[in-house]
This record gives sequence, C-alpha cells and structure tokens, in this order.
Amino acid sequence: MIPFSLHPQFYNRPILLSTEEQAAPLAVLQDFFTLNRLCELRGMLWQLVQAGLSARDTIFDSAVERQNLLGIYEDLERALEAAFLLSQQADQPSAHPLTVAL
Repeated sequence: MIPFSLHPQFYNRPILLSTEEQAAPLAVLQDFFTLNRLCELRGMLWQLVQAGLSARDTIFDSAVERQNLLGIYEDLERALEAAFLLSQQADQPSAHPLTVAL
C-alpha cells in the first residue's frame, strides 16, 4: 500500500512547498511553466503512462532518463500543491477582486 493512503491527513496538504512558496504559490507555477514547455510535459506524462503499463523493457532504461522523469514528477507534484493553494484562495470572498462590498 502506498503511504499517501496510509496518512491522508498529512498528504492532503502541501508538504513540498516552502513557507515562502505557500505564501506566493503563483510564483511556483510561473517558475514551473518557465522551465517546462506544455508540449514537452504532455509527452513526458504519456511516457509515464507507457512505462507504467508496458512490458519489463521500458523506455527509461538509462539512469539519466529515469532521473529526468523523477525530476518532472517532483515538479508536477509541487505545481499541484501550488494550484491547490490557489484554488483554495480563489474560493475565499476576499480573493475575488471584482466583488463589491455592499
């Protein structure tokens, strides 16, 4: 069993983002998409699916290829945490700049 399901109360919150990144999650997303092109990310995600579902001879035989893939996985996890925080902030009434107080 994977640890994420064993400790959902811990893993259901950002754990990789620093305090500064949690305060400014949009910067994490901007950094992520500055370093990674969307078309390349789509290709890498498809390769993850292929590797996970394919036979024992995978396309990630070299250590460099596996390390690159793990790096993207980590970046995606951090980006998801930042997106999670942004979505929570967007749900708060004060986060809507067009909301007019009556």
